[in-house]
Amino acid sequence: MLGAVSASLTYLVLRRIMRSGGRAEQVVWVYSATSLFALTVALPWTHGDFVVDAPLSGWLALISVGACSVLSQQLVTLGFGAVGAGMGTLLLTTELGYALAFGILLLGDELKWQSVMGSICISSAIAARAWEQMQLEQAPAK
Repeated sequence: MLGAVSASLTYLVLRRIMRSGGRAEQVVWVYSATSLFALTVALPWTHGDFVVDAPLSGWLALISVGACSVLSQQLVTLGFGAVGAGMGTLLLTTELGYALAFGILLLGDELKWQSVMGSICISSAIAARAWEQMQLEQAPAK
């Protein structure tokens, strides 16, 4: 729950920065620098969990996750400059559907009925919000 609240505040600040003329590159690099600082400060408490002797495939996977995270943050930042909070948040929830699909297709995960129902709920919310947004855009100006 704390992570969701923190993420929502992050996206709120991102929208505010982008709407006030901030550049996406600045946001992403400040985010990365802040993360690096926080991780460095936390090192005394986390150094015992750090694994140095991981296989090369493990390191490549971690580097890939880091690169994808930076790219993802860049795209989300650009997106929040272009859409409202409601639509942006709903679009972000599609990542759950992609994770489900990739898990099934690439990792052979089992499809469970709870996942299907969750996907239906998320897809319905996104479709309803998109429909509402289209209706607002097509309505004559008063």
